[in-house]
Amino acid sequence: MRIVGDLARLPPTGINVLGIILQHGPLRALLAARRVNATLDRVGWIWLFNLLTLNSFPAAANQYSSAPVDTLADCAPASNHDEVMSRSAWDGTPSEDLVSQNQLSLVTVVQPERLPQLRAVLDVIDLYARHLAEQGSLVGISTIHTVRWALLDGGRRLLMASNYDGTWESYIDEFAELILSGLDSIWDSSYGFPELGAQDVAALKHFLRCHQAPANVFYSAYPAGTVQNILYAIKNQPDRSALP
Repeated sequence: MRIVGDLARLPPTGINVLGIILQHGPLRALLAARRVNATLDRVGWIWLFNLLTLNSFPAAANQYSSAPVDTLADCAPASNHDEVMSRSAWDGTPSEDLVSQNQLSLVTVVQPERLPQLRAVLDVIDLYARHLAEQGSLVGISTIHTVRWALLDGGRRLLMASNYDGTWESYIDEFAELILSGLDSIWDSSYGFPELGAQDVAALKHFLRCHQAPANVFYSAYPAGTVQNILYAIKNQPDRSALP
């Protein structure tokens, strides 16, 4: 049945691939796909794509983290164009880890010269999410309830909004381990992103914290329910039509 489902997804996937090529051009579309897929060899069709395009993730330029030593200091913008959140912005907002889920809202400023490539990257990721990813998982990450990237202000800023299970620390660790190249392909267009990218996990976490917007309100319909628990309950709910 899975093979039949995969074959059924091929026509719309092919149409969307053609649309991305026509919109962004063959070279930019290929470069975007290579950037996104570089560390995702565990997915069969991505492994084949990487093999055919001789794609691999580049080695780190050095082994030293760019994370600040003083972790208690307030965030400082990376340049005059960068926008960061002050610690005072979190005063009076809901704490994390109050229920099974947390929210993550990030706003970064995009470097104008890298906006065209970012648009292509986001379209490649959208293609995967719509047509190729399994329901309830993002390339193996099953703790996500929702995640979305969107360009704001005509492409000047990039928003990420996500709800997820567990702690912030474990969520970012899982992201950095499982979709490393995807994170780099998205956020290396933003001011302040670490020089070594998401493989510098300490610097990545500092970058995310400094660009995370606090939420004044966070609603959870199932405070004790994780993604896996909710999917299990849906799958195993009783057949009420059979009841007397």
